[in-house]
Amino acid sequence: MACGKGIPFFPLGWYVLGYVERVIGHQFDDIAPIQSVTTIQCPILIVHGKEDEVIPIDDVYTLISKTDRVLLKILEGGHDLTPSIIEHGDELMHFLENAVPNRITLNTSTLNSQP
Repeated sequence: MACGKGIPFFPLGWYVLGYVERVIGHQFDDIAPIQSVTTIQCPILIVHGKEDEVIPIDDVYTLISKTDRVLLKILEGGHDLTPSIIEHGDELMHFLENAVPNRITLNTSTLNSQP
C-alpha cells in the first residue's frame, strides 16, 4: 500500500507517522476530528466550500453527524474560502457573538498604559 506521492506506507509512511505521534504526544486516532468533535462543549461552526477538492463534502457530513453542536455553512468556492468568508463576514460574526455571550470588552487605552 502506498501513501501520497507513491511513498510506500510500510516502512517509510508507518515510521514517519509513528515518529510524529511520539513527538506530539498523541495518537492520530485520538485527536482526529471525527473523535474530538464529540468532546467539544461549545457551538461549532464549520465553513466548507462547495467545490473543495481537498476535503470531500461527504467527510464534512460524516463529521457533523457525530454531534448536534455544529452549524454547517457551505459557501461558493473551493478549499480557499477567503473571498466567500469576506462576503459572509457579518453572518459569521453573528455566530461568534452568539457563541461567546460573556465576552470581555477591552479598553485599548488601558492596555497601553503602564502602572
